[in-house]
Parts: sequence; structure tokens; C-alpha cells
Amino acid sequence: MSATRKESAANIRKKMRLTEAKCKLNREIDSPRDSNTLNQSSSASTNSEPDLLPLLGNILKNSKESPFYGYLTLSEKVQLARHSQFSKLPGYQVPAKITSHNFNLKVQLKQLLGYVVRGEKTKAEKLIKENPKLLLEKGIAEDYSGRLIEGTAYQMALGAGDVNRAKLDEDNKPVLDEKGYIQILHPDEGMAEMIKGHFIDAFNQDEKAANSEIDKQQEGQFPGGYEVYINSREVKERRGNDMKALREVIDAIAVADVRFINGNYNNSNGEVKVDAKCADALKKFRDYLRPKGIIRRGEHFNVELLVEAFNLYDDEKRYNAFGGTWDSVKNVLMWRKMVGYIQRYLPACYAQAFSQGLYYVVDANEKLDRRFKFRHDNAYFFPLDSDPLSRMGYEYAAWRRGSGGAGGNHARSRLETYVKQKHLSIECLCRSIPIITRRNIYAG
Repeated sequence: MSATRKESAANIRKKMRLTEAKCKLNREIDSPRDSNTLNQSSSASTNSEPDLLPLLGNILKNSKESPFYGYLTLSEKVQLARHSQFSKLPGYQVPAKITSHNFNLKVQLKQLLGYVVRGEKTKAEKLIKENPKLLLEKGIAEDYSGRLIEGTAYQMALGAGDVNRAKLDEDNKPVLDEKGYIQILHPDEGMAEMIKGHFIDAFNQDEKAANSEIDKQQEGQFPGGYEVYINSREVKERRGNDMKALREVIDAIAVADVRFINGNYNNSNGEVKVDAKCADALKKFRDYLRPKGIIRRGEHFNVELLVEAFNLYDDEKRYNAFGGTWDSVKNVLMWRKMVGYIQRYLPACYAQAFSQGLYYVVDANEKLDRRFKFRHDNAYFFPLDSDPLSRMGYEYAAWRRGSGGAGGNHARSRLETYVKQKHLSIECLCRSIPIITRRNIYAG
């Protein structure tokens, strides 16, 4: 605290004593204090210091306008409370306690939201158990792709699609039990379901209040409900723009002059050189995908864009036109710099599925193990560019293991299944508001 403010603090005490003396004299003249009042007063001050309680109401009520300390910062007020007669005022200590509480709340909330958008489910649940009230607070978090997202922990999990997966049959239709409920693969896999199960703890086991809050948060994330929002004009326009940007860059590659730097794939390790127009098209596509503004509702990223990229990569006619082999120059370019660049913007739970291996997650029905290290490689999906010599979207794309022609065929079908499992799960999750249970069974 500056010398001027120290001097001002001294003046505060002087003015308070003078004012208190007048108030005390008036009280004694108008009405003598009874024994109870005297006992209350003695508990708040020492014999050598005046009773400051009569000033407390006005000071706290008019703190912003008070000439006594209205100009002080919040931290300076706390310091003043600790080292002056303010410490004798029980009521004055309330703001200090609230300040400490709010500070801890903000720190914990920031940690929680970071865990949620980064797919760190175990850490998120541990923090929620320590303070379930965090589920009622909104904040802003940045995910691995650089998106700024605002909302509650539950809303961020819904927006990322971090949910359980519905069980599908061979025809990709949901499997129902004898009561008509959609079955799920792993009841404790999704971040959103885990969070939803703790709302009742945030409301001291008041199920009605918890359900009301869940309803409100779901409506805030998907106005009108998930089905209505996904089919809204806003979402359709955005997805239409996504597909347009995707096809524009493919069209640019189709007519571009593209060459391996050292003549072939093996000598160049896939490094390619493109003409100026193609370079501009790639830059435009990357600029289009980069996050803009703060996301406050809906899905954080249109994963269907990656599904369509796989579809186009796997298209036989286009594949043959680009060279007909996985290591032909234009197919390599499309795979690495288009498919791979889209993958940079996947939410954490999708990146974890690719890291674990879509075959193991979808075909073998493994529970998501929340890894970012690739199963058969020492590289990591996230954080991005952890190896500056091997960057996703530039030198590689995540997981290409096909047979015969187009290398993306298995990845495409498995990703389609994975996305459908999640979309169906979100739809059911948002419809089963009254069901607060950690069993996570959805109404069909």
C-alpha cells in the first residue's frame, strides 16, 4: 500500500473514532443500553478501543460511495481488516470470507472446465466430488484446438460430444432391452453422464431442483432440444458452409501442379510441393477451420466434416483421378493436409478414440481409456505439434489402415459408427431429464 493510502487509513480510524464518540453520546442520552447490548458490544471490541458496530451498517452498505475507504481495492480492504480496528467488526469480515471463497471457487472452476474440455474425466470427477456446487457455475475454457468455450461443465461435455455410446446392431440401429430402453456399451465412459449424476449432490439430494437445473443447462446448450437444434437453420447453414469449404479445397487439389519434393514418396517421405493457387486454397481452408470468437452453445465442432472428408477420400472415382494409390502425390496431399488438418479440431474425446484406435473402440467395443498417445506409435494426438518435425495436418493424419484401394475406408465406416453412437446418446440423454442415476439407462 502506498504512503498516501497508509495516511488515508490513519485518517479513516480517526474519523471513525470521532463519529463513534458522537454516536455513543447520543445513544447514552436517548436510551441507556441494557445488559444484553453491553455483552454483545464487549465481544466485538476491547476495553481500550471504541465500539465501532454502529458504523458497520452504513460502511458495508455504502462501501462504493464511502469517503472512508471506497477508493481502496478489494485486497487493500482485506489487509485493512487484518491490521486495523476493522478486524473488530464481525460484519466486515464477511466480505473477506466471501472474497476468499470466490477466489477458490474461480480457481476450482477453471481447473474443472479445463479437465472437461481436455477429456480428463478422472480429474474432473475428483474435483466435482470435492465441490459439487461447481456444476452450477459458468466459465470460459480453452481446449486443445484453441477453441474458447463458455458454459458450465455439463454444457461443455455435451458440446464436445463426450457422452456414453449407444449400442448398435449389425444394421447400425440401436439395441433395446425388454423395457424399450436403449442399451449402452460402457455406463461409466461419458463425461456428461458422470457430471449429470452429481447434480443431485449439488442440491443436497433435492431431486426436483437438480432436474430443473439439468433441464435449464441442456436447454441453454441445445435450444429447443438436441433434435430441434441439430435440424435448425443455423446448424444446417453452418454445416453447408463446412462442406462447401471442403469441396473447394479438393477441387483446387484436382487441378493443381503437385509434386513430391525429391521425385517420389519414399525419397521425400511424403513431402510435397504445390503451386501458388493450391497453396492459397489450402491456406483459405485452414483459415476457415481456425476458431473464431467464443462458443456458447451447440456442438463445439462439426465432426460430420471429418466423416465427409473420409467419404471423399474414399470415393473411387476421385481416388483414381488423384493417382489411384495411397502414395500417389495428390492422395498423399489430400490425406495429410486436408484430412489431417480437420483432425486438429476434433474434441478431446474423439481424439482419444483415434489415439486408442477406432478398430479397438468401435469393432472391439473397448472402453475409452482417455489416452492421447497413439496405440502403436510414440507420437501424441494432443497437445498439437508436440513434435515440431511431425505435425498433424502437415506431415501426417491420424490412422490410415485400409485394404486394397482407398486407405480411408475402414476409418470412414468406423468413424460413422462412432459418431452415430454418440449423437444417439446425446439425443437420449437430453430427453431423459427426470432420470438422475449413475446407471445411465436412456429412455427409448
